[in-house]
Amino acid sequence: GDLMLDRIFGLNANNANEYPFGVHLTNTNLASHEAQQSQDHYDYQATHPDDIRIIQKLIKQANHEKKTISRF
Repeated sequence: GDLMLDRIFGLNANNANEYPFGVHLTNTNLASHEAQQSQDHYDYQATHPDDIRIIQKLIKQANHEKKTISRF
């Protein structure tokens, strides 16, 4: 948590190189970053179909349980 807060508020700049994570979004790189995220998402789905099936099954189960609970 501290590392994330430091990054958000620009504190401890030397930690940025030691613990690189995330992307600094700007007006200049936002669209290309979103496009890359979409492509990465698509690529993951294409190369991990078993994971996707498991996730879809879990979502279905959760939605069913939510409907069952909301009846009370």
